[in-house]
Amino acid sequence: MAQNVLLYIADSMRADALGCYGQALSVTPNIDRVAERGCVFDAAYTTVAQCAPARASLLSGLYPSRHHVPANGIHLAPHLSAAHRFSGSHTTAWYGHWHLGPERDRYGFAENVYVRGGTDCPVAEDEYRRFLTERGRDVDRFPYCPDESFANGAGRSRLPADEYFGSFLADRAESALERYAADGRRFFLAVSDFLPHFAFVAPAPYDTMFDPTDIELPVACGTEYENGPASYHAWREKKNKQFKLSENELRRMWAHYLGMCRLVDHNFGRLVAALDRLGLADSTTVVFLSDHGEMLGAHGLLHKGPGFYREQMRIPFVFAGPDVAPSRRVGQPVSIVDTFPTLAGLSGVPVPDGLDGHSLAPLLDPDTEAPASIDRDAVIAEYHTQSGDPYPLRAIFTDRYKYHWAQWDHEELFDLGRDPEELQNVADENEYASTKHDLKSRLADELHRRSDPVASLIARTYSGNS
Repeated sequence: MAQNVLLYIADSMRADALGCYGQALSVTPNIDRVAERGCVFDAAYTTVAQCAPARASLLSGLYPSRHHVPANGIHLAPHLSAAHRFSGSHTTAWYGHWHLGPERDRYGFAENVYVRGGTDCPVAEDEYRRFLTERGRDVDRFPYCPDESFANGAGRSRLPADEYFGSFLADRAESALERYAADGRRFFLAVSDFLPHFAFVAPAPYDTMFDPTDIELPVACGTEYENGPASYHAWREKKNKQFKLSENELRRMWAHYLGMCRLVDHNFGRLVAALDRLGLADSTTVVFLSDHGEMLGAHGLLHKGPGFYREQMRIPFVFAGPDVAPSRRVGQPVSIVDTFPTLAGLSGVPVPDGLDGHSLAPLLDPDTEAPASIDRDAVIAEYHTQSGDPYPLRAIFTDRYKYHWAQWDHEELFDLGRDPEELQNVADENEYASTKHDLKSRLADELHRRSDPVASLIARTYSGNS
């Protein structure tokens, strides 16, 4: 059984940016090597494409409607943090981007590296800003500090790569691993990077590592489907007013984005190498994931917003360690809510009853030739607010279909078997009427089980009326 946990969390990193998820360019060689000796979940999803509620789901094992962090700027109740379960047997540490509330020791983390100004980290306590200031760096437009090349959301940073956000965290995390190895302490170390979150600003040489002309844009980039909901068209119109989304500009954005991903991979690789060097690799479960993805031009959209499109919902989810089968791929839908119960199960830490997440340990078991299954063949996603106003959206994802429900908008149904890029909404096609009814019923039942008030709204529409 693994004694330790190294959890590396990227921000806004699409699954298809990784080689182990099909990226043709050499963007993530270190993550790919870990994937080869571990397990890749091909259908892993976040609960919502917003930082705070997604991270709250990761840390609590609950969906947003149950952990009550529906949007950024709202804090997680400290008693819901999984770190409390590890704190009795492990040194618990969170280094980096947080989003969930002040005084992290109340969340069960004994060690913290505070970064980024905001409601949960006052500027005066921002260790990264202080680190740069002490070195005489100009922190204008912190934390990216772009130079004059910055335009249309992408450019080069004035900071050197070894002083960029993730590198700063990796330095401190590597020192922590050395302390843990010397003291023989069990540890739960979470390293939370801010990259490759927008703006797409990479330090040299990562800003020129990928030539825009070599970028093969995904099929969905720049496309629009006519029968999308009103929220989609409003989102698209807003981003097209803010940014130039021509093919050339999208290639430039992608090149900088992938450069940022390469830097994430480099710093993750440093920590994996440290585990090997310190003799900790055989006793540590290593996990790489992202809180959510990034649209990056798909359907003519940027960033993240009110919807459940694969580019912002599908996340990289890679496990490796002594209790993980090597070279395994799992196609069953899984969720970011499964992170805590899985790590607890692999570490011998008790898991409380009533979580939405499942332990994925049976799918990882190296003593089975093929992955087993868990008692769930679909996952749920939620969206709660848009620009501060209530905007209830819910979705259910199976291995074949994605159904999206909206209270004041069109439904969406995608047949992933025929349309993996989600370019054709088939919610109104007669051929899919029974499928839509079944998915809507399953969604309502699952939400009802979790006492989500939206369940009753959905139930009114599937009993023969839609």
